[in-house]
Amino acid sequence: EPVYDQNIFQADFLYLTHWHFDHVHPQSLVRFDKSCVVLVPKFPVSSLPDQLRSLGFTRIQEVEHGRSVELAPGFTLTSYQIQYQDDSICVVDADNTILVDLNDAKPLPRTWKLLRRRHPRVDFMLRSHSPAWSYPSAYTFDDPSDAIPVDKQSYLKAFCAAARVLAPRHAVPFASS
Repeated sequence: EPVYDQNIFQADFLYLTHWHFDHVHPQSLVRFDKSCVVLVPKFPVSSLPDQLRSLGFTRIQEVEHGRSVELAPGFTLTSYQIQYQDDSICVVDADNTILVDLNDAKPLPRTWKLLRRRHPRVDFMLRSHSPAWSYPSAYTFDDPSDAIPVDKQSYLKAFCAAARVLAPRHAVPFASS
């Protein structure tokens, strides 16, 4: 069981990177104070705002791609949407300490360039180093030629490639599955 302080549910802000089941857990979300501001990426089609309203949240803010939102003086959040997979990257700037949460997003080269240009000095990079989906751990393809080349090494390589691009002072891997 996770260990946490109950005060976490009194957060002023929540940011949900995307709608996938491993990022939006209604049973956990209902425990949060409904007066908090819930920030979500603005996707062309998204069920997140309606889902959050159904859970009792009223202060929902969709954040456009590349837009920074000031949460408090010296504290901003910038969302970068990864459109082809309905995912997002979250960049937090807290008193000039930059945290880039790549979660399980897979940015295209143009987004990498935008991140480097807008955030040339990254203090912390967080990135998944494992799949956030059930392939290949829970199923395989009947025809091996249909298989997607994914294994532990491919995620490690992606993590290291992201670290090379962003050159963070600290790189924090986490497991999705």
